[in-house]
Amino acid sequence: MSQLSNIELPSPQARAFTLIELLMVVAIIALLVSILVPALQQARNSARIVVCAANQRQLGIAWHVYLSSNDFAFPRWRLNIQWFYGGKEPSIVSGPVLPYRPLNPYVALRETDEQWARVFRCPGDRPITNASGEFAITKGNTAFDYFGNSYLMNWLLLLPYDMKEERYLLGQTFRLADVELSHERVMLLGDCQWYYTT
Repeated sequence: MSQLSNIELPSPQARAFTLIELLMVVAIIALLVSILVPALQQARNSARIVVCAANQRQLGIAWHVYLSSNDFAFPRWRLNIQWFYGGKEPSIVSGPVLPYRPLNPYVALRETDEQWARVFRCPGDRPITNASGEFAITKGNTAFDYFGNSYLMNWLLLLPYDMKEERYLLGQTFRLADVELSHERVMLLGDCQWYYTT
């Protein structure tokens, strides 16, 4: 008992942080967070870009296989085929949709598969607003939710146009050989923002 009484306990002032030390620690943590958050956000954006590019590359390959299996002809024009060429059945869109998705079998989906394939969903797909800040055609939903697909197909490849008669040739197919530009200069498909900003 006498040994315990000889132990000197530190004073409360020696054990506690001062207010200045505490503020310095908080300031250093805030500085580190302000440096790291943009770097993490930039890394996430870079990852989204890589996934999006990989999706579009996969869809490009699927289109090549589709074309070679169908005498190098794109599907016939049908209502909204520029969205409904592939993907899942949308749950939100109003109006008629295609009864099948012609590209789905070429990305290992059944033609009327309700389960979505990740390849048709852009990781950057967000609800789109127009210039006045109002929600555009998707009414606050992502393009994937609305159409079942985040990537809009170039509809000029799906709807042949007669330059001499200046009219669209409904019911006819557009063949790859009909593309007058080099294939490297033709946009096959793109992110949903491409549709709303052109």
